[in-house]
Amino acid sequence: MYDEKLAGNCVAYARVSTDNEGQAESCKNQMLLCDEYIKKHPKLILMGKYVDDGISGATNRRPEFSAMIERVMQGDIQYIIAKDESRLCRSTEVDGYLQTICRECGVKIIFIVSNNIFDPFNGEQVTMHGFHALINQHVVFGQSQKGRTAHKQKCEAKRLNATDVRFGYYWDYKNKCMAVNEDEAAIIRKMFEWYVYGNLGVTEIARKLAEHGVYGSKSGKILTANTVSSRLADESYKGLFHINKKGSDLSVGMNAKKKRYSRPREEWVAVDGPAIVSEELFDLAQKLREERRHIYDKPDKKETQARFKGTHLFAGKVFCGDCGTQFHFQYSDRKKTIGVYKDYFSKKKKELNAVCNNTKYNRIYEKTLIQICRASINTFLRNHEACIDNLVGIIREASIAAAKDDEPLKTCQKRLAKVEKELNKNLIAWRDAPEPSMKEAFFEMYQQNKKQKDELEKEIENLSKQRKNAEDLEKEILGVREHIEKIKKVDIIDRSVVENFIDRIIVCADGNVIVILKFGTVYNNIITQEYIIPLSFDGICSNLRFINCRQDDDVDWKNMFFSLPVRCSDRA
Repeated sequence: MYDEKLAGNCVAYARVSTDNEGQAESCKNQMLLCDEYIKKHPKLILMGKYVDDGISGATNRRPEFSAMIERVMQGDIQYIIAKDESRLCRSTEVDGYLQTICRECGVKIIFIVSNNIFDPFNGEQVTMHGFHALINQHVVFGQSQKGRTAHKQKCEAKRLNATDVRFGYYWDYKNKCMAVNEDEAAIIRKMFEWYVYGNLGVTEIARKLAEHGVYGSKSGKILTANTVSSRLADESYKGLFHINKKGSDLSVGMNAKKKRYSRPREEWVAVDGPAIVSEELFDLAQKLREERRHIYDKPDKKETQARFKGTHLFAGKVFCGDCGTQFHFQYSDRKKTIGVYKDYFSKKKKELNAVCNNTKYNRIYEKTLIQICRASINTFLRNHEACIDNLVGIIREASIAAAKDDEPLKTCQKRLAKVEKELNKNLIAWRDAPEPSMKEAFFEMYQQNKKQKDELEKEIENLSKQRKNAEDLEKEILGVREHIEKIKKVDIIDRSVVENFIDRIIVCADGNVIVILKFGTVYNNIITQEYIIPLSFDGICSNLRFINCRQDDDVDWKNMFFSLPVRCSDRA
């Protein structure tokens, strides 16, 4: 119906959540309705089109919706045009936010299907619109429940669908089943063959694929090593798909974001599907991946010391005692002469409701850290001669007790060479075997050889450790002792000293600074400082006292803790 009173600038908005909403709800058709409506009202001037394709209306976290709001807030827009209320939002909270913007900017909303012009200042219209918003939000929760029910039925029936498609496959809508994409499957087979038979690494495979014109389908760039590695580990390529690997919780409202999480492996559901590579080839690839991973694996971050990742004196060593966040170096003056380490908890990716109570001592000057560390190291060196003597004695006894007979080591080395030769021979035989039964037999022999090889390598490693020459060990012990005598007093704190002595420095919320040294100690108790740290450490011994310190009969190799309050004038 034509309304000659409609005049002014307008914007058009269209949205659809998924392809399952039907052709009538497609963004293209929604925008066509908007165009036809504007043609019927020539006094309406279209200032912009905004389309969110494949995004839920349960939240305002929509790029085009946010862009439309920013355009409206410029103040020269009089109307927003949409197919119906559900296209703009399916949340009462987001709807209230939209109404607030419309009232502030004097904007009305035109809903084409109902031929209704919503005025946010009209109380009767606001009431009726509120009912529509409530119904639209109820639809979201209903769809979510239906989705969970459908997913549960899918898991119980062990059934695949289009969402389980990955590279190498496509969904056959006619037969409603997973099917092999032969062009992509040929690439997958090449990846496995190059990895197993060609002895290529994941990065080399990515480069070789690029030479053959194979790049990432979305990025158009060379495949990453992680992409190649994940495809080599994907069990679906041997015909075993897993569903129910991930889950999500619905979130509705302002700034709401769908919460996704990974389920534990015991909750995964295995479903048979078409295979691209043989199970034998896949399993052999996994064994090779395990071997190479054993070589290049990095230690667990939780079990290792803080590592040097920067160019500054205490980089990677200073942490907050409350939240555990690493302190970062910066300058506290414009001339860049005064260094300071600051807690970057506010910029760290935090868990929900994460809090750091260390707000008073979230900065510490580099000068203060130098003083604290110099005092800690020098005190340790002066008061741990007994520890050094015990350490030297233990190593000396171990070296004398080491076995001198090298016959067991030579025997194991000969056996290992023989097993490795058999292993390579069985691998080649498995590859060239003409019949499946022969392949299976050679593969079984390969596995036995691999097990024997691992056992022999461990035994050789143990024997090699025992064969450490006693005289060489004694020389090393004396060298260490002489080196320790030379550095009994440290005057200059540089990066090498920090690396050799300091494991980490913890700045606590109560103003204490805990210095954890790498070297073991024979003291049970904490060495603490009773008085404020002076600017100069001359006569430091007069400022330090030991509380209940004693030397144990048995050496305690735990890290040494020094609790040192920060000087008042140096607190940030």
